[in-house]
Amino acid sequence: MRRLGIGILAAALSGCAANRVYVDPAKTAGQTHADEDACRAKTASVAEDQRQKAFHECMSGMGYAAVSKAAAGKVKGFSKAWVNRDVDFKVYEAVFVGPVDFSKVSLKDPGLPDILDNLLKPTREEAAELAGRLRDDFVKFLSGVVQVETKREALAGRKAIALEIALEDIHGADPGANIAAQFFLHTSISSAQAAMSCTLSDAASGASLAKLEDKHSPNSFTDDNVTMLGTEGFERWTGAHRILEAWANRLAAFLAAKRGQPYKSPFIKKVL
Repeated sequence: MRRLGIGILAAALSGCAANRVYVDPAKTAGQTHADEDACRAKTASVAEDQRQKAFHECMSGMGYAAVSKAAAGKVKGFSKAWVNRDVDFKVYEAVFVGPVDFSKVSLKDPGLPDILDNLLKPTREEAAELAGRLRDDFVKFLSGVVQVETKREALAGRKAIALEIALEDIHGADPGANIAAQFFLHTSISSAQAAMSCTLSDAASGASLAKLEDKHSPNSFTDDNVTMLGTEGFERWTGAHRILEAWANRLAAFLAAKRGQPYKSPFIKKVL
């Protein structure tokens, strides 16, 4: 079985013991989920009492190791996380924030009517703008903790962290539903749902330092419920913008804590 090494991502385990997760330091969150799905499909025909063992053998055969959820660790504000406990984040003098990957975001199909799920999906242009907004938020918030660079060549000769971000899913608000809720129920409904993952690695060696994931869906929190009356175009993404800011704020707080620095959230009120 491959040695865990440094930096492993805790991926939720389905089909195995509830207190274990499968991890591999060389694979992203998306790759881990894809491999889990492949092993579930491969073992679907195995007798139920043998399926858990078969799933474990399948994942192990692809290089994953099973660890306890406690060993995977937690990071405040992120639903899934793993941080290498041996890393001294204070030695890093800069963070490189690369472009956000949004290739997995489900886009609006122009050939379908704007009803139900298709209405809430972003166009490619909107997804690109949201990905850019997420990168800008990470740059803005992290700049209060450490020097931030957006070009790799600026890292030459420096001890730096490379931050890779993926926007996994994004759904916007339905202005019509919000208007109806406000008119009939005198309230607003949750305005967006989104999912992301990010990886922090040593810019020189590529060694994983931490991997974090999070997902927010309608009504999973209250402070992001916003009034959507009269929204048009990109304004329907107001709620999504607040989720993106919250992620950036959380990562900045995490990194500041790891570096032993004080951190004061720029938000006047709690975002999430």
